[in-house]
Amino acid sequence: MERLMTVYYIDSVNGLDINDGSSVVGPWKTMANLYSRITARAVYQGDKVFFKRGGVYYGRLSARVAVNGAFGALFPGSPVQSPKLIIGAYGDGNAPRPILTGYKEANVAASWTQYAPNVWKIDLSQAAAAVTGESTFDNTNVGHLNINGVTKWFRTVDRPSVATDASGNWAFWSEAQAPGTAASDTNLYVQATANPTTLASSIEICVDGVGIYGSSNMSISGIEVRGYGMNGYNTTGADKVDIIDCMFNKIGGSVLTISNGTRAGNGVQVYGSGSDHTINYNEFQDCYDVAYSCQGPTMTGWANIEFAYNKVWNSNQAIEFWSTVNGGAPTGFVNVKVHHNEFYNSGFSGSNQTRFEAQSSAQLYYDMNTPTDIEIYDNLFVFAAASYLFSRRSSNTVFTPPPGVNSHDNTIVMAPGTLMSYQRTETIETAAAWAAALGWEQNSHFLVLPQNVLTATASQQIELLQAFLMAQAGVVTRMALSNGSGVRKAMATAQKALRISEAIGANGMNQGPLYSGGWYFPETSAVTNMAGAGNTGSMRLLPFTAPAAGRIIKLSYWVNVAGDAGSVVEPVIYRREGKYFLLHFDAGQQDAATVGLHTITIAGFNVYEGQELFVGMNVLAPSGVTNLPSMRAATGRTSSRVPVADSTANLNFAFGNLFNGISLTLGTAAPPSFMQAVGVTTQVPIVGMLAA
Repeated sequence: MERLMTVYYIDSVNGLDINDGSSVVGPWKTMANLYSRITARAVYQGDKVFFKRGGVYYGRLSARVAVNGAFGALFPGSPVQSPKLIIGAYGDGNAPRPILTGYKEANVAASWTQYAPNVWKIDLSQAAAAVTGESTFDNTNVGHLNINGVTKWFRTVDRPSVATDASGNWAFWSEAQAPGTAASDTNLYVQATANPTTLASSIEICVDGVGIYGSSNMSISGIEVRGYGMNGYNTTGADKVDIIDCMFNKIGGSVLTISNGTRAGNGVQVYGSGSDHTINYNEFQDCYDVAYSCQGPTMTGWANIEFAYNKVWNSNQAIEFWSTVNGGAPTGFVNVKVHHNEFYNSGFSGSNQTRFEAQSSAQLYYDMNTPTDIEIYDNLFVFAAASYLFSRRSSNTVFTPPPGVNSHDNTIVMAPGTLMSYQRTETIETAAAWAAALGWEQNSHFLVLPQNVLTATASQQIELLQAFLMAQAGVVTRMALSNGSGVRKAMATAQKALRISEAIGANGMNQGPLYSGGWYFPETSAVTNMAGAGNTGSMRLLPFTAPAAGRIIKLSYWVNVAGDAGSVVEPVIYRREGKYFLLHFDAGQQDAATVGLHTITIAGFNVYEGQELFVGMNVLAPSGVTNLPSMRAATGRTSSRVPVADSTANLNFAFGNLFNGISLTLGTAAPPSFMQAVGVTTQVPIVGMLAA
């Protein structure tokens, strides 16, 4: 008998692990409970697991289970065409991403004892009841502290005299040994002039661990991964993995190799091999080592990897590739694409000061097995502490980029005097000669940052950097920065058309990922009009299933027949969670008295792969109005019609409820040209949605 897909919900505030977790009114509470159910195969491929936005969830999310003492595949022997395990978020679309974290909380004064003058210690073992937060990582391999939101990185694995080896508060050390051995000291030692809880309101301790252990056939979207001492996400040999619209924040710093003190910490790491990975529209900040890395002794190599439309801030390196032979024929990289990303401040985090080899660069390469089919293009690189490129191969005797790696058409913006690559003398001022000598970075732009950007405050730098780039000939056509809270990815329409071709299904639906600039519509077949007095106070919901994770930034609707002056419509999007309809987005009252296409720019909302949305228009009109607007609509199957008492409230409706039987007649007007351009010729949906 075929296993039915199940949707599970987790709410760190109102959930209970004794619930069945299959509805928003009876969610689970903890990641530990989820892990136990994954281990028992109660959560399986094809299921969906959603964390409530605004919540904090301690522990690890592991899609791999222990088999004979080692982590094996979650679904051993499953075919590659198996449905994906989908991890996402639910709840208020304006709330912060749910946070998966490995931090231990050390905010209880009684848990600290004085060890020496200006040195305090705390027991981090599971037996220490006063240490809250994450409890499954029972070790003292501390990667960093997070003090009132500021990251404090580790400096040595030896036991120093903290009181004399560092100045100020928060220098720290621990016995970074393998957990569980007799020699392991379960204490963390911190320099502080008083009990640490009197010096900070929030003390978070990051120890060795991985936030998400990935497996094949897995999709992760809308999650923040924070405070893990080794990697935010790690997988080995996994195929068909999507990581979309996630945040990897404050990752790494724990000891990887005790003998020489090597520390690690990557945002997303694909170790040994992997294929068909899409890592798009994510944010990375404060990664001890690298934001994204394909590395390790190869098993089957890496193939069909895309890392695109991401933003990276303050990681020691932006991207890293290296491979070594692990028996048998060497394998390398095939069809790996890194494009349309924004990389900022490589090496400018505090971790750069704690590394024994502070060669911080935007691009990092070590020895590589062939083939090396890696293409890096249309990215923005801003600031690198040591050099733009670090490449060291053949037992540290060759320092040129690996043959086969093609980096081109990038915008590279560095401070005056920044080296272009390790063990070479060219700087950003002579980058053209460097590119010619190496045969690299064809058609790239090399820019020297002006003094006003270098000396500006962090809040001012965004605006000044934007103005500087916009003024550069040829750069603005490929990279544009947004105002406000941060820098967003952008790309020219012409280039998108060259690189993206979207298939249109027989039902008019776009098939495949939510590509930037693509319009997506509810399911369509026959064209109908929504008209008549029965429309007032009700609406028809049209189904839309997101083909992939992404972000919607515009809505577009079509008025077929204008209503009387003052007539308005209210575009709304509901999401289905179990048997409930919950309001996901309300665009507010919009013009319905003017015939034609209306496009609304919105703050935006995220969708995850496979998310069921229901798009509708609530038709409103002044009292006594005679002529109501006619809204163009289409349905792919019989859709639900629901009463709308107040479309701004979170109302629950029984699925399939009928209200005010709406008269629908065939419309004849041609669709707007932009819809025709993507293959919709006789079918016009009520609302189109533009992906970011």
